[in-house]
Amino acid sequence: MTAGRGIIHSEMPQQTAGRMRGFQLWINLPAAKKMQAASYQDIAPERVPVLTLPQARLRVIAGSCWPLAPAAAAVAGPVGGGVTAPVYWDLQLEAAADFVLATPPEHRVLAYVYDGQALIGGTTVTKGQLAILSLGDQLAISANMNAGLLVIGGRPLQEPVVHYGPFVMNSRQEIETALNDYRAGTLTSPAG
Repeated sequence: MTAGRGIIHSEMPQQTAGRMRGFQLWINLPAAKKMQAASYQDIAPERVPVLTLPQARLRVIAGSCWPLAPAAAAVAGPVGGGVTAPVYWDLQLEAAADFVLATPPEHRVLAYVYDGQALIGGTTVTKGQLAILSLGDQLAISANMNAGLLVIGGRPLQEPVVHYGPFVMNSRQEIETALNDYRAGTLTSPAG
């Protein structure tokens, strides 16, 4: 979903059985695109490519992924492009797995461990922890137990960020304008 000019929404997942886990990622828009028309795309699970390798399973949600060890062909996810060119990968490793991914060298990249623990760039990162990585073109991950992690990155916008509640703008004045538009009922109106 691109909020752009404004979408007022609520996510209320419905689950009748089993386990549900969800992650929500918000990507900032550059100042010139913050007031663009809102849009939404639904991506069915079968559209997300899954790369199954020895001791690893990789779902490529956004961007392209290049596993270096074990070597495999690049895989492109259903979401791509845009100013930030996001990457969003879900990596599940078996115990004793070693995995190396190529990441875009101009991207800021983080890894969030949601299950188990992993050795990321020489540092042990456990469930619920986040590793912020240096700019570079490779990400080395090892697991001494089963592990699940998200690898997320994007090209930095190099713009100031000011947020308040669900609003993310570039200045306090822009936040005040968005709040006033919301209160007046004009936030979701076409720009003009």
